Amino acid sequence: MVNKGDHVHMFEPYYTQYINHIEFAGADCVTSPMYTNDKGEWFFDFDHFEKSLDENSKLLIITNPHNPSGKIFTEDEIARLSAILDKWPQVTVLSDEVYFHLPFDGRKLVSFANYSESNWKKTVNVFSAGKMLNCTGWKIGWAIGPKDLIHQAFFVHEASVFCPNVPGQYALSKSLEQAFTQPYEGYKNYFAFVQSVFQAGRDACQELLSYSQNIKFKPTVVESGYFMPVDISGCEEHIPEKYFLKNVNYEDDEKTLVKQMQFPDNFERVPLDFALCRYLAVEKGVSCMPVSNFCLHESKTPLHNYIRIAICRPPDQFLNPSMIEKFKTL
Repeated sequence: MVNKGDHVHMFEPYYTQYINHIEFAGADCVTSPMYTNDKGEWFFDFDHFEKSLDENSKLLIITNPHNPSGKIFTEDEIARLSAILDKWPQVTVLSDEVYFHLPFDGRKLVSFANYSESNWKKTVNVFSAGKMLNCTGWKIGWAIGPKDLIHQAFFVHEASVFCPNVPGQYALSKSLEQAFTQPYEGYKNYFAFVQSVFQAGRDACQELLSYSQNIKFKPTVVESGYFMPVDISGCEEHIPEKYFLKNVNYEDDEKTLVKQMQFPDNFERVPLDFALCRYLAVEKGVSCMPVSNFCLHESKTPLHNYIRIAICRPPDQFLNPSMIEKFKTL
């Protein structure tokens, strides 16, 4: 889909594995920012994206629903994106829709490829059985798109994984049909059940964060997916200084397998999101992800004031006495 020197566009933050694939192809990554409003709703900077396109632009990678923000493209946003790309016919779209089955709060998911005939002709949609059935260790998925684009996937597949395991393919093919057609735990099907559990997990996580006494966690609006970004602005004074020291080992356990991330020279200190995540993990036993890890090191909008929390679990795993007590100490 791309060659050395081509430009691959993404909205930032982005799923981290995309960078590896872009670099493997020898292409260059061009990002456009996402931002939130006062309500914690996420938006794409389409003006920035449109201005970033040029004759070297060959591919746009989108995630819908988006990871790590949990945002779903609205139909108006799909229309805006389609209109922009109609001006640049050489740009192909890779649409990662591994969370398509998880819209929350009755929201509607509009696939970029399904929006118009012209969109279909330039789009490859990617899906994951592991995400759909909560068995992410089973690395089996599929791509859908026009023949001339899907044909390119054959070459990459043969040179990378060669072939997935047949028992896994067989098991998932039978499971997918059941997941779509059979009732599950009192719900219409398995996917309706998972939507309900993860949505309740999101709501429970928001309640758990409210127990913090000092750190003012501000959850953003999550419309789908496994994760919830949380605004942590202004919490610096509640994090021990050692977690802001760059490339210094603060682990007491000499046998630890933790390898610290080595920050580039242009970082004077450990960013806020990394510092808080390290503090929570080491001293509170709470594991989160820094959202700036989903941004380029040289990004002009690195989102250091956000962390990502996994919400893909039942609500009682958030609102239990042990977790509540932990957060009351923060």
